[in-house]
Amino acid sequence: MKHVWSILCRRSVIDNETNNISLYDALEELSVGVKVKQQVAPMPEVINIPIDYEVVSLWMKEDKKTHAQADTEIEVVQPNGKPAKSFLQKIDMPEKMQRLRARYRINGFGVTMPGTYWFKIKIREIGEKQFKTVSEIPLEVKIQKELEVKQ
Repeated sequence: MKHVWSILCRRSVIDNETNNISLYDALEELSVGVKVKQQVAPMPEVINIPIDYEVVSLWMKEDKKTHAQADTEIEVVQPNGKPAKSFLQKIDMPEKMQRLRARYRINGFGVTMPGTYWFKIKIREIGEKQFKTVSEIPLEVKIQKELEVKQ
């Protein structure tokens, strides 16, 4: 199977009549405001951002006459290089199907530090032992401390 493209976006919609996909709000950067009681207060270990988003990928196979199956994985890697999360999905392309869109719908994003988070798109076809990375999508995260004002 060949990876054609992947994108990180807020949502996607597939038109019932044309089967075309519309991608909305491509995500390249997130700015997060964190309220702290003192300017020198430590940051929380994990900042949970209540955001719904998707990773959408297009896969193709060379030969329509073959049946192709694979496991795909999205691995989220923190700015320090440590893996944060991973999501698995099986894809199945029967005979006569040449292309397939895979959508990962994800709720929430845990931020541990500012910097670039990488969404690594990986595939492991049937018979292979290891996943191989076919694409990487960056997401820049900015964190701004806001002093909590008592009222």
